Amino acid sequence: MTRTITKCSLDDTDNEIMERMDKAQVRHLPVQHAGKLVGIISARDVINLRIEKLNELMQDIRVQAARQKA
Repeated sequence: MTRTITKCSLDDTDNEIMERMDKAQVRHLPVQHAGKLVGIISARDVINLRIEKLNELMQDIRVQAARQKA
């Protein structure tokens, strides 16, 4: 627990969230929307999101490479 609560919003990017977690030295952040708590996000959630984005990017690269070979 920390005395100062670090939070994020629905509009924050994954980079902004990870930077806040790193600066506050926490692994979970409350998510606020319109001044109300709407959830909790963990570092694992952000990492999984990044992995998903990388997998999608790799698939796009594979599709483009296959098109160039044809």
